[in-house]
Amino acid sequence: MPTLRLVATLALLAAVAHAADRPGLRARKPLLPSAPLAHTAPSTDLIAGKAMPEPAAPLTKGYLAVLGGVMIHLVCGSLYCWGNLVTYMPASLKYWSPEGGEGPSDAGLVLAFTLLSQMCGMPFGPLFESLVGPRLTALLGGAMMASGLWLASSATTLTQFVLSYAVLFGLGIGLSYQMPFITGGRWFPGKKGSVQGVVMTGLGSSAFFFNMLCTHLLNPQKVNAVGGAFPPEVYARWPGVLRRLSLCYAALALTGAALQSNPSALGKTCTQPRTRAPRNALRRRLRSSPTQIWMLGTSPTSQIWMHVSHVPNLDARLPRPALAPPTSGPPIACKCSPRRSPPSRRPDPRVLQADGAGSAQAVSQATGTRDPAARARRARARQRQQRQQRQQQTSRQRRRRRRRRRAG
Repeated sequence: MPTLRLVATLALLAAVAHAADRPGLRARKPLLPSAPLAHTAPSTDLIAGKAMPEPAAPLTKGYLAVLGGVMIHLVCGSLYCWGNLVTYMPASLKYWSPEGGEGPSDAGLVLAFTLLSQMCGMPFGPLFESLVGPRLTALLGGAMMASGLWLASSATTLTQFVLSYAVLFGLGIGLSYQMPFITGGRWFPGKKGSVQGVVMTGLGSSAFFFNMLCTHLLNPQKVNAVGGAFPPEVYARWPGVLRRLSLCYAALALTGAALQSNPSALGKTCTQPRTRAPRNALRRRLRSSPTQIWMLGTSPTSQIWMHVSHVPNLDARLPRPALAPPTSGPPIACKCSPRRSPPSRRPDPRVLQADGAGSAQAVSQATGTRDPAARARRARARQRQQRQQRQQQTSRQRRRRRRRRRAG
């Protein structure tokens, strides 16, 4: 029931916005002035049979467009809920093989494929917007996102789930992702940064709200997993929850798309007339936006590599050659040379004594022992050096004080 109420409220808001967009309900400027002056000349527009220009439309539609962008990005940001959804995913959808598998599940690649599809669909968003406008482009993206999640609810294998959820849902995100930025920038050309910040709040807060909603719908009793598995009734709610989420996504995305409109459609002058996109528009857009190409190559590829490079899972799937049984017999002697210790740098005291060139101090240093008298001499030398350093420091301080007194 709360989901149906939310859908009905959003549909009513979209209907009100559509009714306010009709030309018959907009305030028009009267053809004749209300209080003309006596010495005023007749209007040349009336004589020439031209209609008076309409006044500048209020910014209410602009605020509604930004609000619709927040709603669209609430749906776009839900792709980051996958880390929570994958824990409640049935076992038959976690591996490419229907029989299942061992180790980390292959369902971790769903987010990587979703990001890859999003980056592939982003260049087509502005291209479609130049042809059919931001509203229809956002409607198409919202319909793709909702239908992708609805089809994923009936998937029986991981391949079907990836094609419906990751590919179709990701392409819908790519198409509708930039529409709020385009329309918001046209409505508020001097506040494009603020518009983007407001719209991105929907993307950032989407995972926070939808994670709590998904957990409440899938596991309302807050049952903990035993051995990495939940009770069967938790997995039985999976298709129904995905269908509810698809209805919620459709209500949010389609309502937000209905609120997208250009200022030229509301009476403002259009400084840039709409022209048909050239044939190589997509190629030029890809060449002029290397950031999208970088994201297309790095973001999903890194996640795929992190999944594939998991050593235990990779070793479990690779075939291992059979090892020959050990044979009984005498142990095989190791022919490797033992590790040699580095030569000592200290001279042999016996050699020094035999040659007669070794003093008591050299012999003590070679044997590792120290003469107490030599130790005392070194201590006195260190004290003498420290005393000299303190005297030099004191003399430097005195000279500084003298210079300050003379300068003062």
